[in-house]
Amino acid sequence: MADAAAVVVADNAGTMVGTIALERHGTSSDTVSLLRSAAIDPARRGHGVGAVLTAAVLRRVDAADALVALLTETATECFSRSDFTLVDRAQLPPAQEESQELRGACPSSARALLRPPTEA
Repeated sequence: MADAAAVVVADNAGTMVGTIALERHGTSSDTVSLLRSAAIDPARRGHGVGAVLTAAVLRRVDAADALVALLTETATECFSRSDFTLVDRAQLPPAQEESQELRGACPSSARALLRPPTEA
């Protein structure tokens, strides 16, 4: 994942149970982050693994005072608990047009969510 600014992995006794990644796009004045590649072991879903991983990467974003977005087909409700709001794709920052997800890696049916910068 060449564009990754961070990849966080959750493990249980040495077995990976979840992962999430964060990409940075833009310059220092218009930096925007893209949360991506969240995956949780099906046996661990509903046990807080995703919430812990999301909080870990969002701490990095908050330290940089950056806007963060994501595209999802299945986890809109999960990410809304972390202050993400459903938006039209046209509302995503122009810097994110660099991402593979917006250039076609994610299907057009994926919903866009956006989270404003929060004070660290």
